[in-house]
Amino acid sequence: MRIKRIPLILLIFVLFVTGCNSNSAVTNDNSDKKPVRIIEINEESVPSELLYVGVITPKEIKKLSFKSSGKIKSINVSEGQEIKKGQKLATLDTKDIAYSVDAAKAAKDAAMAQYEKAVNGATEEDINIAKTNLTKAEKAYEFAIDNYERAQKLYEAGGLPKKELDGTKLELDIREEEYNAAKNLLVQAEKGSRKEDVEYLKAQVSQANTDLNYKKSVISDSTMVSDMDGYVMNIMAKSGEIVGSGYPVIILGSDVNIVKFGLSPDDAEKINIGDNIKVEASDQVYNGKITDIDKIIDEETRTYTVRGEIENSTLLSGTIAKVYIFKGEYNAVSIPLTAIMRGNYDYVYIVQGDKAVKKQIELGAVREDKVEVIGLAKDDKLIIEGMKKINDGDLVEIID
Repeated sequence: MRIKRIPLILLIFVLFVTGCNSNSAVTNDNSDKKPVRIIEINEESVPSELLYVGVITPKEIKKLSFKSSGKIKSINVSEGQEIKKGQKLATLDTKDIAYSVDAAKAAKDAAMAQYEKAVNGATEEDINIAKTNLTKAEKAYEFAIDNYERAQKLYEAGGLPKKELDGTKLELDIREEEYNAAKNLLVQAEKGSRKEDVEYLKAQVSQANTDLNYKKSVISDSTMVSDMDGYVMNIMAKSGEIVGSGYPVIILGSDVNIVKFGLSPDDAEKINIGDNIKVEASDQVYNGKITDIDKIIDEETRTYTVRGEIENSTLLSGTIAKVYIFKGEYNAVSIPLTAIMRGNYDYVYIVQGDKAVKKQIELGAVREDKVEVIGLAKDDKLIIEGMKKINDGDLVEIID
């Protein structure tokens, strides 16, 4: 049998190729594995919550006004200021009111004097007093006339409400009656009083006393005080301005806040009055409870208005807040937000054997620095460090 000889050059080529393959295998067996850190995936119990956006408002809002018209002497608070029950808020200038009180007192004294004279019989001294009281009543009447004329001019100029004009007209009518009564009393003192005259004078005394008490109450009501703890929401007037009786001067909000939000029809069947809520606003979290749920749906928003009282809240009216309604717990897989990679879809890397495996995931609710995910299983080894330097299928080494 004849053996063919391999040419020397062919032998050298075969040996070279074999050597290269051998070196390549050695290199692959000893390639560097990429270091990574992992955590093992576990299911954990998380709260089931409904999330809505609401608006903060005071539980109670009050509009405070003075019982009588007048010029504001002072405003003692500022908008946003916290106030306590009984704290002085504003005062009226009582100068004109004091004159009115003096006039009412004089009218009462005059009516009382005339009544007593009618009962006891008039003396010369009584007659002189009746004349003096007539003079006082005449001056009070003239003052009321001037006051009404001024009010009428202000009303015609648009500077006074009709209610205030009517008040000055009533005052004028009262002073006119008192003046006429004083004239009649003088006549009766000089001629002597009949029984019906005595009864009339008695009624005049009662009317004058009522008027005086009213004027005194106006004086006492010239100082506006808070009837609750809370804060000043709005100030509707300034010092020196003239305000009418009943016109809102200061608006107060209570120190207890509520949050209002609209609840969808589907969720309306899931919550009840008394359910716990968590309110997040202005980087703060507050606890509270649902206190009221409307039974009639809002036709514009197609939601049911819900109100919840907030504990220890110092939030201002109008603050926008997130409202979480707790509805039990469920099991979920949550991972650190920093472990998530983003491309055409959200994904992470896990370790299987000694390789990195790319896993597509779906994101759910975010809670602080973690997010719920779908696509991972319990005991998966999630790469949380080093994932930015690896690709799918890379060899990895888990480090502590």
